[in-house]
Amino acid sequence: MKTNFARRFLRTAVCIIALLVSAGAGADAPHKLSLDLSAPIDLSYLIEYRQFNLERLVLVSGSRPSHDQAGKGIRVHGKKKSDTDWLLVNGPSAIWVTGLAGPGHQNPLILRARLEEQEGTLGLRGYQLIKIGVKEKKRVVLHPGEYLYYDLPGSKSSSSQVELSAGSVRIVYLDPFSGVILQAVAPGTTRMQIYTQWWQDAERKFLAEYEIAVE
Repeated sequence: MKTNFARRFLRTAVCIIALLVSAGAGADAPHKLSLDLSAPIDLSYLIEYRQFNLERLVLVSGSRPSHDQAGKGIRVHGKKKSDTDWLLVNGPSAIWVTGLAGPGHQNPLILRARLEEQEGTLGLRGYQLIKIGVKEKKRVVLHPGEYLYYDLPGSKSSSSQVELSAGSVRIVYLDPFSGVILQAVAPGTTRMQIYTQWWQDAERKFLAEYEIAVE
């Protein structure tokens, strides 16, 4: 009896260890993106409530103005530290971004970034530029390495599901209640289908399909 119990205990322990190792390896996979908050945050909100958002990995939407000039009535936070820094503007607020090459001007985008504060000066450290998927446009063109974000419908009673038809893009972040981030990995065309399912429904419902071409 004791021998059988010891064997079962040992097998259980080995399985638990294997699951923990597997989970840790998945978390460290290079194609995974980590986020502390999955839904994009308004820049003004991020700055106003900095005490809650400092050092958190978040998604921030906005655009880069021409010549990095914010314009009248827009409050600029932070300082330009190097020639590669650029300005992110959203509504009445703007902030300097460092650590990531700037995008083209005026194009709406989402930035995966971390809000930092040094000696009382705020700044955004950028990690990835992410294009915004527009629901009205059913076809999108990406280049290998580029990222694409789609907002997903979700609530306490429903969640979204995403399926890809091919491997030219891959899912690098998915929150079934908020959004999905895709990365282009190889030339080709992938169809992304989005479904929603209410907790009381046995079957999911089709919402939309998008064609993503990687060139």
